[in-house]
Parts: sequence; structure tokens; C-alpha cells
Amino acid sequence: MGKDERSAESDDETPQPKRSKPTGRRDLRELPLPEERIEIADPALEELVAEGKAVRHGFEESVSLKRQRGGMRRVVVARVKYRLKDDINEATGAVPVYTTPMPPVMFERSIATPSLVAHIASRKVTEGMPLFPLEDSFRREGVPLDRGLMSRWMEHAGATLGATIVHAMRQHVLRTASCIATDATGIAVQPIRTHEKTRKPCKKAHFLVQIADRDHVFFEYLERETSAAIGEAFRGFSGYVQADAKSVYDALLEPPDKTDDGCERQEVGCGRMPGASSGRPRFKRTRWLVKALRA
Repeated sequence: MGKDERSAESDDETPQPKRSKPTGRRDLRELPLPEERIEIADPALEELVAEGKAVRHGFEESVSLKRQRGGMRRVVVARVKYRLKDDINEATGAVPVYTTPMPPVMFERSIATPSLVAHIASRKVTEGMPLFPLEDSFRREGVPLDRGLMSRWMEHAGATLGATIVHAMRQHVLRTASCIATDATGIAVQPIRTHEKTRKPCKKAHFLVQIADRDHVFFEYLERETSAAIGEAFRGFSGYVQADAKSVYDALLEPPDKTDDGCERQEVGCGRMPGASSGRPRFKRTRWLVKALRA
């Protein structure tokens, strides 16, 4: 028997590790937790029940977890189901059942309530606690929440809800702000790892900070700091812009898309602000610009 044949036989005889069978969605009712039940009814169908034209037909229940002072709670949201007395399908004889609509939730088909997500985010970000000790803490309370699940909640909260909040801030700034102080700082973006062994250099990009009056501070990512990118960042804004003397901000003195929109734009001030660099005094030129000011 050749060497290749022996190695093939040994490979065939190697026992393959058995994969654990999926257990499906966890049953939160089995956890030793205090329960809070919330019944939600449909006002229009409740009026029909009072008139004797409909009857209640049980509940559609969903279970989630919440966090409040003192520990975890199990929340059961029970939506009332209704059956109309005279609503019968003549072809099949079936009686349709109507269920109260589900109220808005933070994450679709998730066992987490806003209070639980806020508790995890607060412990992780404010107190600097990793998800591993949080997983252990929840296990001691009788709630098996693995850190992979909590990590997905944090990513969802940051990428979806966080982006929504920043977008709302930006829209509010464009509508109501009197002055936006802005500046861009360069950053190095690491390349995405691939199967290639060669190392690639970091890509240069920019973060554009915008301070609107005394209400909002937010950052905007720019692939390139160009006149087009600056013009797009401040599109729709009518007010003062405080920026440095970099030429890319000259775009704010021109109408968007090079079209006449009936607005007057002008530079209303230019000066030098004292600063410090490497322990030596220096001066940085700053400008006050007017964007989209109606004549």
C-alpha cells in the first residue's frame, strides 16, 4: 500500500466533530423572572364588542426582556384578537380573525426592549465594561444573553439608530442654525484585509467637524476634501459659516450646480486667530462666509 493510499484511509477514518443541533428561539417564559403583562386592544373593534357585533378571540402574545432598577423583567405584550359575528366566508365557512396591530419596536423580531439596550450601551460605553463580564453578570441573574447577541444589538443601535439621530441633527442644523463653525482634519483609513499577503498603505480621508451655534456638534466623513464635497455638505444652509482660509471653502460663495438661485453670497470677515503649535505661537487665518443669504 502506497503512502498516498494510507493517508487517504487515515483521513476517512478520522471522526468528524458533531455539530450541535439548533435549539430554535429561546423560550423566555422558562426564565425565573418577574413578569409584566401589557394588553393592547383595538379601539375601533372594542366599540364593536360593546355593540355586540364582535367578540374577543384570545391574544397574540410576544415576549421580550426589559431592564429596570432592581434587575431584569419579562415583558409579555398581549394583542387582543377579535372575531366579527356576521363576518363569515361563504365559500369556506371560515371566520376571519383580526389582531390588534403591533406597536412600534426598537428592533424587529428582537427580545430586547429599549431599556435593555440602553443598559448594555451605558455599561459598555460609560463604564468601559466589556461584553464578556456583562454576559457573566446576566447569567448570574438567570438570563443567558451571550456577548455575540449583545454585540449585534450594539452594532444595530449605533449603525441604525445612531445614524438616524445624526441625520436628524444635521437636518435641524440646516434649517435653524445661525452659524456653523467647521474644520476638516485628515485621517488614515486602514485597508480591508483580504486573502492577499501583500500589505497595502492606508487611505487618506477627512473628518469634517461642524459646530452649530450651541446646539449640535457632529462629524461628517469625507472621502476627499474638495470644493464639491464642501459644497454638498452645506447644501441648503442659509446662515454664517466660520472656516479657515483653505480654497475649498470658496465653493460656498458660488451657487450650487453653478445656477442662479437668487441668493447673495459674500465674505463678510477675514482675520487671524492666535494659536499654538510645537510650543511656538502662530496665527491661523479664519473667514466668515455667508451661504445662501436671500437678497
